[in-house]
Amino acid sequence: MLMQFDKWYLDCQTDLEFGYYYVCRLSIGRLRLISSEVHHYGTEKVVHWSRLGRAYASGLREMKGAGAEIRARSNCTKLRLANGEGSLNGSWRSTIHPLPRYRRPLYMDDNGWCDWKVWSPFSEVSLSISPDTTIRGSGYVDLVRITIPSWRIPFTSLHWGRLFSKEKWLILLNLLTPGMNTACSIESSGTCSNVEIDVDRRDNGEIDTFRWSIDGRPLNAEVVRVLQRGPVLNGERFGRLIPARLLARLGSGGFEEKYWVNARLNGSDYSGPMEEVRWNEQ
Repeated sequence: MLMQFDKWYLDCQTDLEFGYYYVCRLSIGRLRLISSEVHHYGTEKVVHWSRLGRAYASGLREMKGAGAEIRARSNCTKLRLANGEGSLNGSWRSTIHPLPRYRRPLYMDDNGWCDWKVWSPFSEVSLSISPDTTIRGSGYVDLVRITIPSWRIPFTSLHWGRLFSKEKWLILLNLLTPGMNTACSIESSGTCSNVEIDVDRRDNGEIDTFRWSIDGRPLNAEVVRVLQRGPVLNGERFGRLIPARLLARLGSGGFEEKYWVNARLNGSDYSGPMEEVRWNEQ
């Protein structure tokens, strides 16, 4: 049974607001499902909603279905999302070319591969979140594609962060698999470095601090807010449309935790989203 999971991630921040948005497609044989999510933190209210349905466009740079549409080009990504609770329409205009360093699979074995592409490490964003509200800020776009069936994923953990300050940005990645560790960071200066990661946890299991080492430079990212926790596949994202027997075989697809953090590196203060995904826990 052929399986592929594609997940677009886009975010936008201003001095007062932050939002992140997903468009995910799950392909299992002839079944094509699409899921969209909005998580927006404004000055007056917090907006969360999601929508799930069948996908009817399946190209690499375009996804459509269930009120969601995303179109990606090298210098601009456009997103439209809608459901009964609201709508969102935005454009992410890249001021930097996609990062060529990440245009190869992060992992590959006989069961498939995992690919990660940073389409825009820094974008100028125009985002309409209601008929009378348009915000302008900066943002980020990436795409994860996994062709390994979820019940055969060999990964142990993934740690990822997308941090920004007034003048700088920083991307962090650490993917751990049996016998292999893929880890790197890239800074707005163009510096690419090796990284190591450890985490401190609270009594309830949530992460308190992400402790990164970037070529020996410490970066302690302290959690300010829990943004999202739950299974990658069989929660609200796709669980309602997948037959129970198939869902039991697919498993969770990993357990994802996303946080808002504050950090400091080389005298600069950063903030932004950071996440951990864990697989194959006993």
